[in-house]
Amino acid sequence: MDPRDVLMIKPRKSVSPGLLFFPSLITLFFFASTFMVCDKSPILIGVPVGLTGLTSRLGVKGRNGIQLAADEINAAGGIRGRTLQLLVENDGDDADQALETDKRLVEAGVVAMVGHVTTKSGSKAIPWLNERKVVLISPTISSIDFSGKDDYFFRVIGANDQQGEALARKALADGFTKAVTVYEESNQRYTKSVIEGFGRTFALGGGLSLATESFATNAKLDYVRLMDSLLLHEPELIVAACSSFDAANICQELAKRGNDLPVYLSMWAHTDDLFVFGGKTVERVVAVGGSDPYGSGAATQKFRRDYLARFGEDPDFSGIYGYEALKVLASALEKALTLDGPGIKSALLGIKDFPGLQTPISFDEFGDCSRPYSIYTVKDGVFVSED
Repeated sequence: MDPRDVLMIKPRKSVSPGLLFFPSLITLFFFASTFMVCDKSPILIGVPVGLTGLTSRLGVKGRNGIQLAADEINAAGGIRGRTLQLLVENDGDDADQALETDKRLVEAGVVAMVGHVTTKSGSKAIPWLNERKVVLISPTISSIDFSGKDDYFFRVIGANDQQGEALARKALADGFTKAVTVYEESNQRYTKSVIEGFGRTFALGGGLSLATESFATNAKLDYVRLMDSLLLHEPELIVAACSSFDAANICQELAKRGNDLPVYLSMWAHTDDLFVFGGKTVERVVAVGGSDPYGSGAATQKFRRDYLARFGEDPDFSGIYGYEALKVLASALEKALTLDGPGIKSALLGIKDFPGLQTPISFDEFGDCSRPYSIYTVKDGVFVSED
């Protein structure tokens, strides 16, 4: 019997006569407590992620990491003797679709959610979940728009402006002093902050951002015109905050012109789709990333082996963060006094130095997490860490 599931009442030497008139209340309490202790039904966890579209690899691998964590947790006995059941929904990497997805999951009775892998998909869903006090842990939403708020949103990744800062330090270390920057508009709560973080750090180091362009991904996007505008300023490098699809098109357009400018990318483009879309043209890329799926640590290597055996392919950073997000939620579910939003939130806020696969996870009073970013270069069709 788990003592957290039963309200303990100190016995009295005598019973008030008034209680004799309410035997049904005592009976109700007894049966309610017994039900909580004996409840063996699965604990429902919502998993809203983008499984279709140009950026679906991020969502698919994130979901796979979450599923692998659930398999391990259930094999070890679950949470308080109850298994975790994942309810996976496709949010389409779209704000409106994501909101409708979350409404269905809440209606289905999930106690918390792990998911939404882009800021765009979480932009409407997060405020709606906060109003209903439903915990959401995102593997990869990093926008500073959600930082410093006392709400029900948690994340296991550092803020996005830190990605831009890391790229700027790399550019300065490589001797670059003139850059042009470009970001995708539909996800600008993420992309714009990356570019702003780059600009601040680059300027402090003596670098000059010559111009900034933005675009919205669509079938009619004119990459020729976009490159004409950026190259007009004669930069030494291009810094782009966009998806792997757009990044590959930027690299292809440069290759068509015989231009070998380096392209520095935000973590959104740090997926294996970059090589599918861009081929050899992306060998010029430097990208910021978080956890390294090819890291040498024992925990990472075991995760990679298990992931490969389960899904038939290697993981990426979203798989690692998805795995870690469910693991840290499970730790909170074990400690929570109540399996509802306030109870789970309180337990999560108490987590410090949870053992992530490569670096520990600690939440501040706002549910934010500060974890380091690393720099990767593309060599022979793979991302190679410089750390």
